[in-house]
Amino acid sequence: MDIKVKHLTERFEALKQKRQKWEGVWAEIDQFVCPQSLLKGGKQIFDSTPIWCREQLASGLQMLLVNPSYPWFSLEAKTEVKDQASGIRMAHLDPELDDPQLKLWRDGVEKGISSVFSNPFNNFYNQAHVFFLTLVAYGTAVFYVEESQGLPDLMSFRSLPLRECYFEGNQFGQVNTMYRFFHLSAQNAARQWGKDPVFQKMLIENRQDEELKILHVVRENPANKTFPFESLHIDFDNTRLIEEKGYDYFPFLVTRWMVEDADGYGSAPGGHVMPDIKLLNTLRQDHAKIMKKALDPPLLVPEHGYHLPLSITPGSINFYRNGIADPIRPVTPMEDVQISFEEMAQCRDAILKAFYIDIFRMGKESKEMTAAEVQMRSEEQMRLMGAIVGRIESEFLNPLILAVYQILGKYQRLPKWEGNTPSLDIRYISPLARSQKSAAYNSTEAILSFLQRSGLANVYPDIYDNINPDNLIKLFAELKGVPADILNSEEEKNQIRQKRKFEMEQMQQLQGGMR
Repeated sequence: MDIKVKHLTERFEALKQKRQKWEGVWAEIDQFVCPQSLLKGGKQIFDSTPIWCREQLASGLQMLLVNPSYPWFSLEAKTEVKDQASGIRMAHLDPELDDPQLKLWRDGVEKGISSVFSNPFNNFYNQAHVFFLTLVAYGTAVFYVEESQGLPDLMSFRSLPLRECYFEGNQFGQVNTMYRFFHLSAQNAARQWGKDPVFQKMLIENRQDEELKILHVVRENPANKTFPFESLHIDFDNTRLIEEKGYDYFPFLVTRWMVEDADGYGSAPGGHVMPDIKLLNTLRQDHAKIMKKALDPPLLVPEHGYHLPLSITPGSINFYRNGIADPIRPVTPMEDVQISFEEMAQCRDAILKAFYIDIFRMGKESKEMTAAEVQMRSEEQMRLMGAIVGRIESEFLNPLILAVYQILGKYQRLPKWEGNTPSLDIRYISPLARSQKSAAYNSTEAILSFLQRSGLANVYPDIYDNINPDNLIKLFAELKGVPADILNSEEEKNQIRQKRKFEMEQMQQLQGGMR
């Protein structure tokens, strides 16, 4: 047995044992939040509020973060310049103002990455929806970026089932090691590793449908400068190495909703309000029993005088002996048995708030408010998700875009740049990302409104010299998501101003000559 394989399988068993405490939490989520994930059916569900909330939150996050209908990220290219005094090389803050070639290169890179996400063969947006469904339900989701020259745009995307993944992080809390344990048929294994003699033998023996246990391990490999991460596929039943290769990037994007434990697994909204979910389901079950008894109550039948069996279907006929005075009558329902509808409403309200449903229902339930007021309140609600948005950006979107950029660059699918490749900064322009910056918009707008209302601008016109109008309009355009093509570039703006200045000088000269 290979010593490395033995060590990895033993480490996998340790991680599997360590994750046992989460199995009970996920089992409850399967019962009440994701019952469709149970193959044989779980506990009977009497209230679908958490199921509906999960779907609403996942769809809302995708719509507000990675909506395929409009751009949700932009790139800023920076080049390094050498400081003359210190000799330190630093990134130029805004080189695109002076370098149109750099801006053109940046636009090409941005379009190349966006085309990868929009390509239907890559299935990114479909898998992103599954990713968000997993994240909001279990608190942890794993997105897999696979690289292959035989795939469209050289890569494919897939949201992996959480129960297949066992991971651990470094001292900074960043996940850098993944153990993925999954089942694969012998036929598919032979397709993926065609030269493996074991899988070929199984096909010859007509065992192509037999399932194999595969352990895929990806971890840091500091000794290999070519591939920073090593990848090993292990035949778990036979404890043997199938394939060993490397990655330029970490292909498993592990994202957590909220991390409170040192083991790295996240907690989810459903888990936070699980007591309310259970209580609501119990109350709805009790209410269903009472309603059923009220609609179809048990009957009091005299011991003698009626021919059995009785029929209680509509229009049925029951025979009895002549002279029997006691009729069949229902049991009087217990009048003191009541279900607290107020308590059910409280449980349902707690579940809706835990899943941030208020954000998506704001416009529908506030018809008496103006559009501006609805937008302001919506942005305030979105800002409550600031911590969650920041974690999704840092653990999912940032490494995703950088991985796509790295793969496209590796196979020369990006615009060429002479010299050292500029560094890129990622900026998110989705509605949910912009809402986190809306405070800057509101405070700036408040200052301008104050100057107009107070009349200070009439008394001291020079007070506007404190405000840079060009930076002001850029800020407003960025925070409100105005398309970049609408704004003129620095070069175009300067040309317009020079032309206007020249025309004014010509007009003044003409007026002076006429005098």
